[in-house]
Amino acid sequence: MPTPSDDPTQRKQGIKVFSSTQELLKQHKKTKKERKQNKQAKADAETMILREKEARQIYATLLNEEESFIRQKSRQNNIQLGDSNSAYFYASVAARKARNTLRKVRLQNGEFTEDPTMVKEESIAYYRKLLNKESGLPIPPIPFLKSLSTSDNLALNAPIPHQSTNYSRMVNGPLRTDGHPLIFRYGKT
Repeated sequence: MPTPSDDPTQRKQGIKVFSSTQELLKQHKKTKKERKQNKQAKADAETMILREKEARQIYATLLNEEESFIRQKSRQNNIQLGDSNSAYFYASVAARKARNTLRKVRLQNGEFTEDPTMVKEESIAYYRKLLNKESGLPIPPIPFLKSLSTSDNLALNAPIPHQSTNYSRMVNGPLRTDGHPLIFRYGKT
């Protein structure tokens, strides 16, 4: 008895169905793979968009900080955003540096010098002398501070009588809160 696979027409039809199924399966796998890649690409795109937004915010913050620093460096009030690359800006910075530089100093013997090493040494020596106790500058008394008399100081340093500490313990007892000192009352028992 002949089997269905022996019949050439059925065989061709079976091959067609099988091959079309194979092709459909391949297409399905391909579309599934593409969808997976698209999902991954979409997720990657979303994360890239978020990263780009964060990077833009950081960049804008850094630009503002740089402009603030540049404005402080030049001490010009009319510097606007983006002026840091102008020749005017660099000229103003150079002029400010020149104003803040000591070029000439009078030595201790009365002569003037423009030698940078001597200027440096003399300025260091001047400030050491100025800030040192040996400078000979009188320290004026501070008039508004009151001082204790000797008898008051001795009374503060005297030992506390035992009866006073017992009384303060009884008065404060368990009601004493942390951080608050005990109340000592002298002479009451």
